[in-house]
Amino acid sequence: MRNPRNGLRPVTAKQYSKELKGYLICFNQEGNLEDGIGLYAAIELEDGSVTQVDAYNVKFDDVEESK
Repeated sequence: MRNPRNGLRPVTAKQYSKELKGYLICFNQEGNLEDGIGLYAAIELEDGSVTQVDAYNVKFDDVEESK
């Protein structure tokens, strides 16, 4: 389990076949009800770059799985 950094929660996200580790900046949405709505997550990667992934591909690393 990784710890937060500067108030950002640690996450693991999947983008195509790659697994990305970084910190969640925010969730955002694009589109409207007529054309369809997309929900995305902005993530700061460990190398300092920022990327956007589909929100359903984000897993928070600071949450323990229940057994």
